[in-house]
Amino acid sequence: MSKEIKKLTIQQAVEGKNKALQNARELLEESQILLTQGKYARAYFLSAIAIEELGKHIMLVSLAIRIVLGNVNWNNFWKRFRDHKSKTLTFLHTENTALSKDRILFPPDFIDNGATSLEEYKLQTLYSDMKNERFVCPNDIVNESLAKKVVDLAEKRLKYFTLQDLNFAPDDMFYKLDKELVISILKKTDHENLINNH
Repeated sequence: MSKEIKKLTIQQAVEGKNKALQNARELLEESQILLTQGKYARAYFLSAIAIEELGKHIMLVSLAIRIVLGNVNWNNFWKRFRDHKSKTLTFLHTENTALSKDRILFPPDFIDNGATSLEEYKLQTLYSDMKNERFVCPNDIVNESLAKKVVDLAEKRLKYFTLQDLNFAPDDMFYKLDKELVISILKKTDHENLINNH
């Protein structure tokens, strides 16, 4: 017997995006505490999890739009939603194609490698391991500079998404969307591929 796939409403997607943003905020607050105490590896870890939550936020905003369009591939959504690397990839893709101050569009293999590196480092921030013929602890791998870079990036993007939600995409806006309006916006912003793409 196959398990029924959970379908969400726009209200649930909006609630989910808000909770993901709230959790990212709390993770980064805790990450700052660890950073000030010299616990760089754990600060990195919590920031990497916050980045996943920001990726989840992006996924849920996109989901709300897809619900309006009526073209949600629920199997694909839940597979990506539950996958750590997919959430990191979503964040990095948004960062590299839309938010980076340099506006550099990195090739997909760079984004994929970046997500893989972030995932590998994330795991290395929790466990001792053997590296280059010697045993290391997480703080041997993640220094203050690296931890600060990841915390800083996550904090900047948290502020960005929070402002976007307040100024351009308040919750009630999602409830007012209709299919024709969404299609019109996607065409004007050169995102027509989202109309029929799952």
